[in-house]
Amino acid sequence: MKRFVSLFTALTTAAGMMPLTSSAEDSPAETSPPVPIYHYEVTDSAAKTACITGSENISGNVTLPAEIAGCKVTAIADKAFFGNCDITAVTVPDTVEEIGSFAFSGCLNLTDVKLPAGVKKLGNSCFLSCNSLVEADLGYSLTAIPERCFYACPSLLWADIPDTVEMIGKEAYYSCPKVSGLRIPPSVKTIGADAVGVRYNIRTSATESIPGFKLTGRAGSYAQLYSADKGFGFTEEHGEIPGDVDLDGMVLAFDASAVLREYAVISGGGRSTLSRLQRKNADYDHDGRLSASDASDILRAYAVASGKIDY
Repeated sequence: MKRFVSLFTALTTAAGMMPLTSSAEDSPAETSPPVPIYHYEVTDSAAKTACITGSENISGNVTLPAEIAGCKVTAIADKAFFGNCDITAVTVPDTVEEIGSFAFSGCLNLTDVKLPAGVKKLGNSCFLSCNSLVEADLGYSLTAIPERCFYACPSLLWADIPDTVEMIGKEAYYSCPKVSGLRIPPSVKTIGADAVGVRYNIRTSATESIPGFKLTGRAGSYAQLYSADKGFGFTEEHGEIPGDVDLDGMVLAFDASAVLREYAVISGGGRSTLSRLQRKNADYDHDGRLSASDASDILRAYAVASGKIDY
């Protein structure tokens, strides 16, 4: 049986005396904003787990609840937020393990999605036609990017595929024209038809390659084979090398410049443009954040390695 619960209780106000010179007509009526409501189903009464099935009065930057009516939220149902044009950003709680098909499809004003490490499964077409989506952080536990997951997301700037992913489904990133390249981790063994690097040309009514699209991956990996088959560019990466921000196997002055650019972007409130591996290599002092000191350390490492200065 479906139920619903309000996450917020109505605020109560103490009655106060009105000034003698005021009248009811003089005072504007106070209206409270609509109370957010999440519809849910209990999925396991013994374990006290629940699945969000829908919502009312949800808008803006939304953090989904980790618990509803004493039940831990572990899933988001198919079409739970389908077509909600009032949501602009979504943060999913650490308790969620699965997100259903079409769960956020058609959320036209959704710009940012953050999934926790615990999310293990996404349904097909999960973020299909999210026209404003710029960034989606997919966490660390996914084994598959499902079919049409980000189909027709024209504003998506980049995609960071977790090292746990083994399969990228058919048309997963179809017609995401601003994604000019992807890093494919060595864990990926299957890439479906038209999954990456292609877009729909409305003038010719045909699918075409995104100009300049390239994949980055290990030598001999499935990513390299796929690139050769599709005629994409390919850049070989060399794994975890502190300071090697562009993953070319060398620590150069360019890497230090890349860290400075990224630091400036993040400091100004912008979005990161580096993959997880790039950020890990860029964090030279291993303090969990990028800073000017990382760039300085990388530049010094380059100078020492090239014999320009003594250590």
